[in-house]
Amino acid sequence: MNQTLQFMAFVFFAGSCMCRATVIADWSFEASQPNGSGNTIAGIQAEDGVNAASSIASGYHQNSSSWSSPSGDGTAHSFCANHWAVNDYFQFETSTIGFRDIEITFEQTSSSTGPSAFEVVYSTDGVTYAGFVGDTYAVGTTSWSSTGPLKATILDFDLSSIAAINDSSVVYFRLVDLNSVAAGGGSVGSSGTARVDDFSINGAVVPVPEPAWQGLVSAMLPLILCGLVLWRLRESQSSFTVN
Repeated sequence: MNQTLQFMAFVFFAGSCMCRATVIADWSFEASQPNGSGNTIAGIQAEDGVNAASSIASGYHQNSSSWSSPSGDGTAHSFCANHWAVNDYFQFETSTIGFRDIEITFEQTSSSTGPSAFEVVYSTDGVTYAGFVGDTYAVGTTSWSSTGPLKATILDFDLSSIAAINDSSVVYFRLVDLNSVAAGGGSVGSSGTARVDDFSINGAVVPVPEPAWQGLVSAMLPLILCGLVLWRLRESQSSFTVN
């Protein structure tokens, strides 16, 4: 009977594991450190995730800017830039082939003269970008340190309702500057910075369609297992019966 119960536990455990999110691409900026100057920066490869090798971060500013990698939240590096203007952005690109129920998480902070409001937008062609309900967010002036402790600056966006980005050969996510108000009040200064750390794109594996007979077996398996357990229980009890 113990072996039967162990098998049932394995079945349910395996099912729960299949529902867990998989890291598709994650940028910690520890190995791929953004450094340079100009209107754009590109080629910042993700360091983790199943599609890390083909996932790239980049950025665009209307004015020439300094792109740098100062300390993150409890880490040595992040993705940072100055000279912010409305519609400037950080961008993250990956493939979601084989994945659905997409979610993105990241950390972001600004200096006192850096931008205070951003929007998350997405695209599947790199040309037309769209927003969604709840896509705007405020950025504070939390001070990050490479030695910690960690700050409460994590942002989480559940994009599972957006079918267009499921199982797509390419998806772009942008964090776009919405206004010229500084996080510390007043106007955004040319030296004001915004930085991002630990940008992660996650998703659930798209299940492979199963044959009709396999679906029938899957549906009946719990009943078969329950019947087997009851039978084993009855057998174990009868072994103690005195004739």
